[in-house]
Amino acid sequence: FQDFNQLFPWKTVKKNIQYPLKINGLKDKAELDRIAEEHLELVGLAGKGDFYPHQLSGGMKQRALVAMGTIAGGQLLLADEPTKGLDEERRGDVINLFDELSRTFTKEKISLLCVTHDLYFAKKIATHIHVMYEGQILESSSCEEFFWSPLHPYSQMMINSLPEHGFQYPKGFAPSHEEYDGLGCRFAGRCPKAQAGCFRAKPPVLAAGERQVRCHHVS
Repeated sequence: FQDFNQLFPWKTVKKNIQYPLKINGLKDKAELDRIAEEHLELVGLAGKGDFYPHQLSGGMKQRALVAMGTIAGGQLLLADEPTKGLDEERRGDVINLFDELSRTFTKEKISLLCVTHDLYFAKKIATHIHVMYEGQILESSSCEEFFWSPLHPYSQMMINSLPEHGFQYPKGFAPSHEEYDGLGCRFAGRCPKAQAGCFRAKPPVLAAGERQVRCHHVS
């Protein structure tokens, strides 16, 4: 969730995180309590099950939401821009939380998929990066390779847009989705390396090991 307001304010933390189990048909109270306690401990909220949401800090609420997302037995947790709109302190809390949980989830064989515009967050917690632009994956690589040697011009410009690299950013505007079918490369209109062929022909997807890039100019 992009904010902390998804918890029922009139239910305890334990009741909140049990809700997905009840939706999926589990009715045995002892079993509900057992599974809830396990997940409270998993996300660092042991002993907080009888608290109400207003008694939790923002970071604790985020932990409770993570427990809700995993308690029904899923092996994939999707986090949609979890640092969006947060002040610096809360953002730091969420980054630390996901850094901690990413190691815990590895042991529990739960995959974590984060959608984010926050490059610092991605660098801190990701093992693999997939760069998307206008509905297409332009580059896929390990986190280390992406930040050390990005291949696609858009990836390079994303890194260059960071404050320590001078806030350089792509000029122009993104195309309308109505134009997609008639475009070659969807990034061509903003790409400093674009040539005439980029606007006409769709770029190939090139692979080297686990790295992939969709571009006319990467060999």
